[in-house]
This record gives sequence, C-alpha cells and structure tokens, in this order.
Amino acid sequence: MSVISSLVNNSTTSSSSSYFSSLLGSSSTSTSSLGLTDYAMIKSGAYYKLMKAYYAEEDSTSTSLSEEDEKSYTTAKSAAEDLAQSTASLMSSDFSEDNREDLLASLKSWVEDYNSLIESTDDVDDTATLRQVLWLTQSTSANENLLSKIGITVNSDNTLSLDEDTFEDADLTTLKTLFSRSQTSSYGNNVISKAAATYNAAASVISGTSTGSAYTASAQYANTLSASSLFDTTT
Repeated sequence: MSVISSLVNNSTTSSSSSYFSSLLGSSSTSTSSLGLTDYAMIKSGAYYKLMKAYYAEEDSTSTSLSEEDEKSYTTAKSAAEDLAQSTASLMSSDFSEDNREDLLASLKSWVEDYNSLIESTDDVDDTATLRQVLWLTQSTSANENLLSKIGITVNSDNTLSLDEDTFEDADLTTLKTLFSRSQTSSYGNNVISKAAATYNAAASVISGTSTGSAYTASAQYANTLSASSLFDTTT
C-alpha cells in the first residue's frame, strides 16, 4: 500500500507556526502604519536580529536531507510540475469532435503524469507534501463518476487507468466540464492547485524551509509554481 493510500484511510494534519506572519502583519497593512517603535527597531538593528533569531530557531529544528531523500523530493517536485503543466495544457484544448484524437493523446499524457506524482510520494514523509497529494486524490474520488464516463478508472492504489475505447465513444462535453478553465471549481483547476501546492511543499523541504514559508533562511524568495504562470505558457 502506498503512502497516499494509507493516508486516505487515516488522514493526518499538522499545524504550522504563525509566529513569523504575525510578526510581519497581514499583507494589507501599509508601511504608513509603522509606528515609532517599529522604526526604532529597524534603525537599531533589533529587527534584523529578531529575524536572524527566528531563522536560527527554524534551522535548529530541521535536519539536512540525505542525498537519497533529496532525490525523492526532487522527483516528487518534478512530477508535480509535469502534472500541473499537462493539466493546464489539457484545459486549454479545443474540445470539438474534430480534435478527439489530439484530446486522447493529451489525456493519456495527463494520466501518466498523474500516476507519476502518486507513485513519487512512496518515498516522501513530509506531512505538508503528502497532505496536498491526499487532497488531490480526494478531489479525484469526488469526480470518479464523471471520470468513468470518459474512460478513466480510479485504481485501488489511487493511480488512474484510461480505457481508450470508452473515450472514443464518450461525450466530449464531459471532458470539457471536468477540465473547464473558466470554472474555478472545476476538477482541472483543483488538480492544478494541488499539484502546484505539492511542488511548492517539496521545494520547501529541499531548500530547508519545510514550514511552508515562501522565503528561505537567507531571506530569498523561494521558487514557486502558480496556476497563472502555467496558463501563461499554454496560451
């Protein structure tokens, strides 16, 4: 049984620290709201020391990845990116009958990328990363009926199988509904969201910031994946 399969039967969650976000305040707070105390902290260097202490604490609670573990997370990260990209490509397709052959090729590629991500998590134990893939499988289960109408079966290990004969006779409206770009709650948009979140979670583990922060310990913005950037590459 894969890691994700076991999590489906016994979901686990973990809480993350909100210390740093509370320290910086919400993104809607303008710089004009900074008080004299804030400026004094910055001027004296106390703010820098506070940030340095925060990241030192984060580093002290984390352990370096072994070469094998880093390879596992790199594989998961790559698989998540491939799935997000193939989903965005499928969602940008022409869903007309004349394009059925190309749609089948795109769907086959998408199923392969989906399965690669599921299988890549077998050697991953980071809760944040696994949680995103778990939510992905739950979204797939919720859409299992529609997926079956286009020839996709959800296997016991959470991978997918595609029956090409069923797809050949399927109503393409169902495929368009599943992978609608305009409907924010569509299955396709959910897949992209979870794949991007998996990519970012795995990237955080690799960079040593597994708390989910977008910043590394050196205060550099981490490389992240977003739905908007994916659609920019497919249009």
